[in-house]
Amino acid sequence: MFSEKKVNLIRINKVAIVIPAYNVDLYITDCLNSLSHQTFSNFVALIIDDGSTDKTGTIADEFSKKDSRFKAYHKSNSGVASARNFALDKIELIESISAVFFLDSDDILHPECLHKAVMAFDNTQADCVIFGYRVFDKRGFDKTSCYTPLKKDLSSTETIFDHFLNCSKMQNQTQLWFLLNKAFRSSCIKGVRFNEKMKRGEDVRFFMDLRSKIKSAIIIPDILLDYRLRKSSLSHSNINLLYDLDLYSELLIYHSDEFTPPQLSVLHDTMLNVWRKCLIYVFGQDPTSDNITFLRGITRNLSKRNLITGLKNRKRVLYLSFGDLFMRLWSINQYRKYSKKNQLHQTEYFE
Repeated sequence: MFSEKKVNLIRINKVAIVIPAYNVDLYITDCLNSLSHQTFSNFVALIIDDGSTDKTGTIADEFSKKDSRFKAYHKSNSGVASARNFALDKIELIESISAVFFLDSDDILHPECLHKAVMAFDNTQADCVIFGYRVFDKRGFDKTSCYTPLKKDLSSTETIFDHFLNCSKMQNQTQLWFLLNKAFRSSCIKGVRFNEKMKRGEDVRFFMDLRSKIKSAIIIPDILLDYRLRKSSLSHSNINLLYDLDLYSELLIYHSDEFTPPQLSVLHDTMLNVWRKCLIYVFGQDPTSDNITFLRGITRNLSKRNLITGLKNRKRVLYLSFGDLFMRLWSINQYRKYSKKNQLHQTEYFE
């Protein structure tokens, strides 16, 4: 538990919200309105228009003219990591900023979000505040994908990363290093940046780089974010399975000494699940020579290190030796089984 001492308390004064935005003119107004309606008013929202070709930049400019707390910036398209880093560079020049939030430009904050997070910072002196979120598509909120946490103190780096990796298997979450439901003391993320070379998984790398900086965190039992599912979102494209596989494989092969055995077990299970999905996706839906070469190469690398375990998975490695035509037929059959099993839970994405 955190100490109840009242000496040397560091109070949160002003907070910053980082909002990368690219072609979201249908949704960004809802996002920015949710900030306008916050009960905690001492904030600055940095909207980074990442080369949008629709009205996103215009809407950001209009908000910045109406409300001085909103700052609109425009840059050439370089990706979400570059946009976030641009904002972090600006934030480090503002001495009054005590905490930083990250928000996608198509999501919505609960009116009490900033206030409750700031109260948690002040009451516990934690380095990071974690809160619940809801996921919604065109049909409404998906209860199976929401994160409704219990209040909990995470008083060591190990327990924090146990939480990020969901070592306790909470709800149906694979891992909990979702960035958008967390706020960080600005002193803890000073100098830390997102890897702009990564096409996916930059959030995970960001958390890894914070490992030596975040010593405590507090989970508050409030749902304070509504996360919108969109077709165009980077998070929901099948091609990103390959990027995920590359990331988890790298963590297991080259960074295993940075994790505890329970954490490694979760990473290993996650990697195997992603690898299996990659087999189905690559050979069944996008069997380009580049994708097949990549997948076969990473499978060899994992097999050499005995990281592909379990009878079913070893059979899948054997199937790869039967050739691309066999894998094509196998993956189509597997995809049909998967689609039939999940046909009642199809997501209706926003555009």
